[in-house]
Amino acid sequence: MALIEQHQERPSGLHGCGAQGCDLSLNRYKELIHEKVEFRPPLEILAELRAIEQEILQGIEELEGMLR
Repeated sequence: MALIEQHQERPSGLHGCGAQGCDLSLNRYKELIHEKVEFRPPLEILAELRAIEQEILQGIEELEGMLR
């Protein structure tokens, strides 16, 4: 009986929501729509990195040649 009496004493609707920890913000309950993101294949990225690394190494060799 005590539980029923406590329940009846609680305010109904929005009045008691703050004490009960309700979150009424729209952002919490609205449906999120995620856009599909397409990524380049990892092997393609690695190949590009290797090409860039070769350019860097060639530049370093040229700088070393200028210093000799």
